[in-house]
Amino acid sequence: FFLLYQALIRSSLTRPYGTLFRELNGAREDIARRERYYRSILDHLHEDIRIIGPHGTVMEANRTYLESNGLSREQVIGLPCRCGVGQCEGMERCGLGSVFATGRAVNQIHEHKKPDGRTLHENVLFSPLTDESGGVFQVIAAVRDVTDLVETRKALEMRLMELDSIMESTEDGILAMDEGGCTMHANT
Repeated sequence: FFLLYQALIRSSLTRPYGTLFRELNGAREDIARRERYYRSILDHLHEDIRIIGPHGTVMEANRTYLESNGLSREQVIGLPCRCGVGQCEGMERCGLGSVFATGRAVNQIHEHKKPDGRTLHENVLFSPLTDESGGVFQVIAAVRDVTDLVETRKALEMRLMELDSIMESTEDGILAMDEGGCTMHANT
């Protein structure tokens, strides 16, 4: 009877542990599968993406960011946030600090000098990651190079200034109108 009792106790104790370990291993596999899935999504986005911690350090970076800056993950993780090629002038100045303080997203254009002397313009969107209580624990920094757009805008502004100069210097009366017939500009 004692041996039967001992076998019954042993089997009732070992079976739940076996079930628990199977469930634990299943949960680990599920977590690993989800992590691979989210890593894949992050790495396939075309923008430079970084996850920034509350002290301004890079917690994670996607493949696009690493490749566009010629860096490895080890060279980026744990270092201070650099919004692009250059160093930003503090978390508050670049908007990152504002996101941590207010919990609201910030979208800015950052200007950096590249090593070759050219100016790089980046559209940086800082989006908060919040915990259950609504506090910001990390920020997603999504960066898109808008240098061509900024340079095109500057070139158009220069052309408009030249056109204004020409219009003001002529003796003839010139009236610029839009498609609806509204006056946009008239020389004096």
